[in-house]
Amino acid sequence: MLGCMTQVPLSAQNNDYVSPNDFENGSQTSRIAAAIEYAGNRGRKVVIPAIDRVTNTGVWKIDSAILLPSDFTLVLDNCTLKLSDLCRDNFIRTANLKVGQPSLETYHNVHIIGIGNVLLEGADHPRATGDCFKQLSTTNSSFYYSYGTDEGKSGVNQYGGWLNHGINIVETVGFSIENIKLKNYHGHGIIVARSSNGVMRGISFDACGHIFIDGEKHLIKNQDGFGIRQGCHDILIENCTGNTGDDFLMIGEYFNDDASFATGMENTVSPCGDNYRGEEDDTYNIICRDIYGVNAFGWKLIKLMSSGKQKQYNFIFSDMVASVDSRISFTKYKIPPGLHTNFVFQNLMGKIRFVDDGGYIKNSVFRNIQYIGTEDILGPVNPTGDGHIIENVRNIPLE
Repeated sequence: MLGCMTQVPLSAQNNDYVSPNDFENGSQTSRIAAAIEYAGNRGRKVVIPAIDRVTNTGVWKIDSAILLPSDFTLVLDNCTLKLSDLCRDNFIRTANLKVGQPSLETYHNVHIIGIGNVLLEGADHPRATGDCFKQLSTTNSSFYYSYGTDEGKSGVNQYGGWLNHGINIVETVGFSIENIKLKNYHGHGIIVARSSNGVMRGISFDACGHIFIDGEKHLIKNQDGFGIRQGCHDILIENCTGNTGDDFLMIGEYFNDDASFATGMENTVSPCGDNYRGEEDDTYNIICRDIYGVNAFGWKLIKLMSSGKQKQYNFIFSDMVASVDSRISFTKYKIPPGLHTNFVFQNLMGKIRFVDDGGYIKNSVFRNIQYIGTEDILGPVNPTGDGHIIENVRNIPLE
């Protein structure tokens, strides 16, 4: 990176933004890092344009994650970011998160803004895919395996983890991710943990649980869309669509009494581990609206999983339309399950219904839900108890 920064052109000195095109030496990844370092030290944003003028290509190959500092804006201007076959890392994450680092500095005001047609695409030959419970394999496609060319390599982690997720935002107050498409990503699309005051809008996903590599079909596990993990609050998700290979929106965490996964451990689902710190790890004040055209390929539209002592409350889910089977579940992971309370589900249409996953919800509102079909709409929801208000919930036949 130092070689990239020895000569900074006048464009970077005089503009209110910095581009990796302002740096001529080094790989595309190192030039992006150089632009971020230069801009961050001067209070400017970085803009990654459609064309890399140095290599004369329309694709920016990512060898390692783009690390965003606190109080920083990254603008993606009609560009394509593609993970290289060398990369075993995220597309983008907050720089406070490092493998093996058990404590996280609190960041503020981190923004990823897409302009026009922005694509983040996985590698042609991924080194690793799936979450921490999936072993890497190029041949075994059973439940606890996921594709990875690192299979069998000595001294290399043989399981997935949070490095496979597309974008990780952790321990951040004030963030936004806007107008991007993620395609064939290697784990969850976007993970948010112990963060608040955020907006995610205009996000689309293009994944289906498998990819074709050299003409052969290989499974990629755990391609959830959004993962809202522990300690998140005051977050808006809106105007989102697309196909995911797992749950479209998963909210919750697999808390364990022995806190077996620490913050920063590579082999975890959440970058912040699985320890419940108390009320600061509860999840609340979440709004999700304007969701359409979603296909979770047999999984859940929304999976709500509060485990152990965690509380989830003050959620609003509204204005969602689905033409394929799209389920909402309250999932039990620990005994007793965590608490879901004070939710509002309203203006749901098409093939959206609730299914029993062992969890429990009370004191919530179910309003204007019209399900096309004859199956039970409310599933585990008790219509005569638990403090619920239920209005205009009905099955609608297609004549």
